[in-house]
Amino acid sequence: MSFRTRAFSAAAAALMLSSCGAEDTAPAATAAATVTLPPASSGAVSMLDDRETDEPAPAQESASAEKPAGVCPEYYNVVPEKLFYDTAPIVQAYKTGKRGGLDEMQNEILDKAAEILSWVVNDYMTDYEKELAVHDYIVTNCTYDEGSRAVIPKPSENCDNPYGALIGGSAICTGYSTAFRMLMEMLDIPCETVYYREPDRSEHAWNIVTIDGAKYYVDVTWDDPVPDKSKRLTYHRYFNVSRRDMERVHTFPETAPDTPVLKDTYASHNISPQPADEEALRALADKAIEEGVNSIYFIPAEGSLWSSGFSPEGDAFKISDSDLRKSVDRVMSKAGCKFTKAFYADSDKGEVLCLMIFKEFRDDEQG
Repeated sequence: MSFRTRAFSAAAAALMLSSCGAEDTAPAATAAATVTLPPASSGAVSMLDDRETDEPAPAQESASAEKPAGVCPEYYNVVPEKLFYDTAPIVQAYKTGKRGGLDEMQNEILDKAAEILSWVVNDYMTDYEKELAVHDYIVTNCTYDEGSRAVIPKPSENCDNPYGALIGGSAICTGYSTAFRMLMEMLDIPCETVYYREPDRSEHAWNIVTIDGAKYYVDVTWDDPVPDKSKRLTYHRYFNVSRRDMERVHTFPETAPDTPVLKDTYASHNISPQPADEEALRALADKAIEEGVNSIYFIPAEGSLWSSGFSPEGDAFKISDSDLRKSVDRVMSKAGCKFTKAFYADSDKGEVLCLMIFKEFRDDEQG
């Protein structure tokens, strides 16, 4: 795949959100409707967007049982007032061709969204392929707003909504998740929101898509590493994963759905034969780099070194067998990349092992 040029235009003055540290709060200019909130579930404590830092979340405003009109109540444990920007009028205008009632900012978002969809999808693609193309566009062309994480937060304008994600080129989780959801709804792909606020007041928002009647979890924010780089392999660790896989790193509201069908997880679409030797592993690494992705998926054969040569390290795995480590490092060096970590993911063929790799491209290279 090719890496698209990032476009960073100045954000229009509108909504300025309060800081979001590890993750995010975000105001939106919409009317509110009262909803009954489900209790929070216990689970693995998510440090939210601390993929590269573990800065504590700053103080946030108290939560409210209100949410903007036009935003589905789906899967929240608490909902701060005016959390999500209301994209419903933009989606409706896209589908009907009628822009009456849209303000200047909404019209700009609509124009950009329509332009993006004309670039990345076509009528011959499946819903899964369209979803993947939108995901890859956002993580390639948007950067996580690190100003919102500062001790004295200085978030960029509109980082909480699709304007920041698609036009300004900088967003927090609410910007990523609302932009992704809006584009999915424009494509008639059902998309919902999960939001969870931790007891320590950190918070995070991500998505659920429905493909062929089955639900899958997607976290576009966490597939965009911090710090970001203009030329890098694309991450899909949190694209179309099972609830079990996502729950390893995110804490869920009790109402969040299970994912019994796995045929359209990213792992299911990308399983390769287990590499029998270094030459086979080198071929898989070369293929991943050629496709611009940072992952190699396969099912380890029972009793093989692949099934026993790893040990847990946080939410991932490290190679604990020294011979396997030397072999992998040798192969990755020849492929011009390096092994970073591994994890296991659910697929329709069972649990698969993913090796994650890293490669930085020179200015004269393309991924």
